[in-house]
Amino acid sequence: MKNILYFIVTLAGIALFGVLGYKTLYGTKVNTEKIPEFSIQQLDNQLFTNKNIPQGKNILFLFFNPDCIHCQREAEEFSKNHQKFQNTQILFISGRNLAEIKAFAEKYDLNGKENISILYDGSRAFFRVFEVKSIPYMILYNTDGQKVRTFKGETKLDKILQAIKN
Repeated sequence: MKNILYFIVTLAGIALFGVLGYKTLYGTKVNTEKIPEFSIQQLDNQLFTNKNIPQGKNILFLFFNPDCIHCQREAEEFSKNHQKFQNTQILFISGRNLAEIKAFAEKYDLNGKENISILYDGSRAFFRVFEVKSIPYMILYNTDGQKVRTFKGETKLDKILQAIKN
């Protein structure tokens, strides 16, 4: 009887430690059905927060890596067609080396476009919060900040534009 009680108490302790350890290491899961409050570094080292998002615009989070060929093609398409997304703020987010991200933004002419922001997630916190498992990975939010849908992998701009219209 003592052995069974000891086993149950030990098992409960291990389970509790596992749950507390997970929350300590990874934090509590954030609800991403609505845009959460955030703060992330821009290429000029200024902070970009959810308060920087223009009112009345859709938001497209686009997670990328500068050396990803699919991400490069997405960047090229968004750069050429950014005027089609005037009602959408596009946030390119990468956790790679800041110099690589800057070179990527310059190569694909993403700098200086009013509706495109390039952001640096050095701690990769955004990748964890939004559970990004592959790249490119996009999350579209409507003008009310509600999640519309996600796109995994390279996606045709027409498909994204259609999701924005609906």
